[in-house]
Amino acid sequence: MPMRRLFFVLLLAVALTGAGMLLPSLRAESPSLIEQFLPKRPADTRPAEAKKLIEAKRYSEAIALLEEYLEAFPRDNDSRIQLGWSCYRLGQFAKAKATFAAALERDAKSDDARIGLGYSALQLEGADAAAGWFREVLERDANHRDALEGFVVAGQRAGASRAVVQASRVAARRLESLAGTGPSDAIPAGTERRLRGAEDPAKPLSVRARAVRDYLEVHENGVWTPIFVRGFNLGAALPGRYASQFPEDEETYRAWLEAIAGMNANAIRLYTLLPPAFYRALDDYNDRHPAERLWLIQGVWAELPPKHDFKDAHYLEEFHAETARIIDAVHGNLVLGARAGHASGAYTADASESVLAYIIGREWEPFAVADHNRIHSGEPAFEGRWYTVTDGEAMENWVASVCDWAADYEAKSYRTLRPLTFANWPTLDPLHHPTESTAAEEDHWMRVYKLPARAERKVVWEDDAVTLDATRIRATPENPTGFFAAYHIYPNFPDFLNLDPRFDEARDHLGKNRYVAYLRELKAYHGEQPVMVAEFGMSTSRSMAHSHPQGWHHGGMSELQQGRIVSRMLRNIHESRYAGAIVFEFMDEWFKSTWSVAPFESPADRRRMWFNVESPEQSYGVMAARPASQAITIDGKAVEWGSATKLAGR
Repeated sequence: MPMRRLFFVLLLAVALTGAGMLLPSLRAESPSLIEQFLPKRPADTRPAEAKKLIEAKRYSEAIALLEEYLEAFPRDNDSRIQLGWSCYRLGQFAKAKATFAAALERDAKSDDARIGLGYSALQLEGADAAAGWFREVLERDANHRDALEGFVVAGQRAGASRAVVQASRVAARRLESLAGTGPSDAIPAGTERRLRGAEDPAKPLSVRARAVRDYLEVHENGVWTPIFVRGFNLGAALPGRYASQFPEDEETYRAWLEAIAGMNANAIRLYTLLPPAFYRALDDYNDRHPAERLWLIQGVWAELPPKHDFKDAHYLEEFHAETARIIDAVHGNLVLGARAGHASGAYTADASESVLAYIIGREWEPFAVADHNRIHSGEPAFEGRWYTVTDGEAMENWVASVCDWAADYEAKSYRTLRPLTFANWPTLDPLHHPTESTAAEEDHWMRVYKLPARAERKVVWEDDAVTLDATRIRATPENPTGFFAAYHIYPNFPDFLNLDPRFDEARDHLGKNRYVAYLRELKAYHGEQPVMVAEFGMSTSRSMAHSHPQGWHHGGMSELQQGRIVSRMLRNIHESRYAGAIVFEFMDEWFKSTWSVAPFESPADRRRMWFNVESPEQSYGVMAARPASQAITIDGKAVEWGSATKLAGR
């Protein structure tokens, strides 16, 4: 364009602007011609500054800055939405509602404004009013994640109509299905998002269960009632799968829950976080069977820390993070992207009313406990808000601290408390067992008898060298839920259960019984503190890895023997005034290893693909997992495999 003509256009543009003659559509939607050529003014930085304030949770400052900005630029609807959310997060729900309504009035297509109005309605008008706003968004976009999440939250609120509750479950299934529809729709790996914020700190604490004299009690219909926990440990690895390859379909878990309840159980214990389908199935089962509730005892799994220092900063940070994920998941408040070796998905079913207790960690190796005690020798006793330690070692301090952290997180996030404990076993019990030799004693007698020196050991395993004592951990006066102990107790390990002479003469209703002798002695030590046997059971493998004087071997049992002995142990546990008994386990798991046969399972990562009848650890289930056909014998003859269906492999 010639310069003279360009100059004429600019003059005309200025004249028309001054006369107010530019078309409204041009003024509203497009920069004027003059603005294309004149120097640009610096961009207003207030929206960016407000965003930083919001990220820092400085909502009052963000509100003041956004209100000032919107006076000058009232058409910036994105900033108005941010103002609404800042008001909401500060608890100014009426102001948030008015702000979102103003945003919707300026832009009738704004789904962001409708989502804000939905959450505001949830606080001011109730679940059904909120669902109406989320439904409007879903009518326009059935896959709108924020609307689906909002609908799920509405269905979890007290007072929600049956129709909203049912629709929220449909929304939950839709939300999870989006995680598997393809790369563009899947929850991104590393995603970790909560669907709602923490409860009002002024809200009174809710206590559904507590650990008191000998038992756990549950609060139902205004009355505290003691219960004896009868349950099953649920390892969820199907044949051919690793331990962390859980079923993803709800129907599988529904069938398992029905089977477990059909055996007169009232509880399930999980070792770690399962996929969302399990918690949906549990919530649905208990909704349909209120008089036959299955309680959940939820675990938090962990491996050993570097150098056996449980206070290692990175290790402890991740342990706390995993604890938070699990608590959020059971409350239906977590969207979790894929993580190697862990469950993930959209946890939208609030199963928290079914949670009886948490078991933090796993049974720890004695050498790791001894090392941690040595590293932190002499540290002061732990005193937390919810738990405290009296005359404890460093490991007891650590256990109390992680239980305290878990209790505090649930109390602050959901205004509820429930009993907590840690997983323990006879190897770390507080009793003395003279038949358990120490490593030093073994080395001494090897020298006396001139036996070859033991090979250099990387770790020294001793079953009576160190204790982890739950009686040293107490609930503070502020904590009404108490503290209980949980042990994994089998009749055939450690060796003192077979060898200690003081157990020889004990009897139960059927005769001689070393197992009940140990139960009675352990419970006597704990006094009135509730003690739960969180694992016990018998294996039906063909061979055995430990023998037992009464024939209660580690393996080598028929299914009939398994049933009779497990029933007898359950009765022993109950009559010894334990808080509960959880059978190990619901079903066989092929990935498991037993020391007696592991050297012959090569390569080890293929163990999960076949059932080893000789391995005790693979045969603890009351539900057998067996190959469909016995037509093929593992004898090296390849011809028998010709007609077999290949499920996996190279």
